[in-house]
Amino acid sequence: MLQRPPPPLTYIRSFECAARFLSFTEAAKELGYTQAAVSMHVRSLEKYVGRPLFLRYPRSLKLTETGEAYLPTLRQALRQIDMATETIVSSARNQTVVIACPMSLAENW
Repeated sequence: MLQRPPPPLTYIRSFECAARFLSFTEAAKELGYTQAAVSMHVRSLEKYVGRPLFLRYPRSLKLTETGEAYLPTLRQALRQIDMATETIVSSARNQTVVIACPMSLAENW
């Protein structure tokens, strides 16, 4: 049985951010995308999961029951990804290099 690959992380981040602000426009500002791109990411994610995640009103959004149920797990996963990335980045910054050479070579520098 073939499994589908997971949805793109940009779709997940766009959904989480839009859910936090209940606004595609505010999510777009934070993520550095256009409002249309965030909306498209969320629509694509909704198509992927086969259910609507937001109720769309003329000037606002509201999470559906599915969106509310999905959100906590995604937030936890995103925090874990962010923490793992920060651990790697900070350890790379904190590496020390020790150089050893004969004293006669060091004296010429």
